[in-house]
Amino acid sequence: MPSVKLTTRVQADDFIRGLAFMGTGGGGRPEAGRENLYPHIDKGEPLGWTDLAELPDDGYACCAFTMGSTAPRPPGFQEGQQWPEYGTRAPGTALPVAVRELEEYTGRRVSVLFPLELGAANTTGPLHCAAELGLKVADGEGCGRAVPEASQITPALAGYTIWPAAISDEWGNILILKRASSLDIAEAIGKAISVISKTPDPHVFCGMACYLMPVAEMKRLIVPGTLSKAYTLGQGIRHARERGQDPVSVAAQLADGWVVFRGIVTKREWQNCKGYQIGTTEITGVGSYSGHRMRIWFKNEHHVSWVDDEPFITSPDLLTVVDAATAEPITNTYLAEGNDVAVVGMAAPPQLRTRAAISVLGPKHFGFDLPYRPIESLVR
Repeated sequence: MPSVKLTTRVQADDFIRGLAFMGTGGGGRPEAGRENLYPHIDKGEPLGWTDLAELPDDGYACCAFTMGSTAPRPPGFQEGQQWPEYGTRAPGTALPVAVRELEEYTGRRVSVLFPLELGAANTTGPLHCAAELGLKVADGEGCGRAVPEASQITPALAGYTIWPAAISDEWGNILILKRASSLDIAEAIGKAISVISKTPDPHVFCGMACYLMPVAEMKRLIVPGTLSKAYTLGQGIRHARERGQDPVSVAAQLADGWVVFRGIVTKREWQNCKGYQIGTTEITGVGSYSGHRMRIWFKNEHHVSWVDDEPFITSPDLLTVVDAATAEPITNTYLAEGNDVAVVGMAAPPQLRTRAAISVLGPKHFGFDLPYRPIESLVR
């Protein structure tokens, strides 16, 4: 796909919409995506991504992303509240500082960033970072969806370690993770730090720069073309609304997916646990789905589902919940009882359907004694 430059807020909104749709309930808040993109667009600064074929093979690439729970701000939160022990928040600094710290520690200059995942914040963050540092962003990322653990992306599946890694938050805390005993422990360390960073404000960014590798190796490993796919999807949803079409059906078609349920959210239970938002959403069917009930378990993103208590779609395949009238994605930060929603299911990319990928992203990894069954075998 050709390289893309975003020059208007409408284009940015289309991109964020598509990212949130592919983010399967996680990947960060759409508002955070706008915070990442709008300032650069308003100042006319270069902002976009580059087709993999147009990136030179020489040089180094790294993954840049933010960590932590998708949980909302608590009731009674006051914007601008002071936390003396934390200091003054510096929005937008987490990822640029992390990348520069990784360069300083390793002695290698980064020329290309690739996102960890598709998500409103975690894909736009690298774009913001690249604009700040004069770098390029690859049209591709680590999984073709959003995932809760950095060990679940394609470089990790190929044997790359997340370390060395640089961690930085918007309070000015900076750490270098030289090594860890395993990817799971590295993930736990990063999440633990994000819990500290987000204690005063869940919207604060805690960033990590890691998976440093030659650009040629990055091009081989990541899922290609996914940023362009998300942008096209977001545009298509907007165009469907403008034409008076059913945007949910159009979105499912553009995403090569299926509308698998429609209903009202009747129950939401969740907790903030060790850097993750974990819980269950229950949807009572309407229309042709009347008399049926869908239940979705999430760990930041949606991972396991049941219809009428029978196992249904699971990770690594994708489930996204959208507004039934507009197809606007609703992330787990904001999904609430009473929402009138539709659920769209999509097949995971081939890179996430290997035995190794299913072992870290399938239902058994999340503690459910269920086999992974490809979505196409369930909806057809």
